[in-house]
Amino acid sequence: MPQGYTIPLDKRLAADGRGLQQTVINDKFAALSESLFVAENKARESLTMRQQVQKEIMMKEKVRRSGLLHTQAHTRIEAGTHVSCHRTSLYADWG
Repeated sequence: MPQGYTIPLDKRLAADGRGLQQTVINDKFAALSESLFVAENKARESLTMRQQVQKEIMMKEKVRRSGLLHTQAHTRIEAGTHVSCHRTSLYADWG
């Protein structure tokens, strides 16, 4: 059990005079806020552009790989066609 009289917090603050003071905001706060906003927007734009470039690079690489695989497949098909023709002609002579 507390000894003595307890003063409520709102009464303490009212007696202290803190509620009577006006809050003063520095003029430079607005400039800081605006510059942070501009910096954030520029960072977002930069990130978007970087992602776009990465996406284009990935697409070009995918097309290049696809073309390379197509060329290799075509070359192997051609090579396989020639080999099978030679084999059939060799075996045809034996029969």
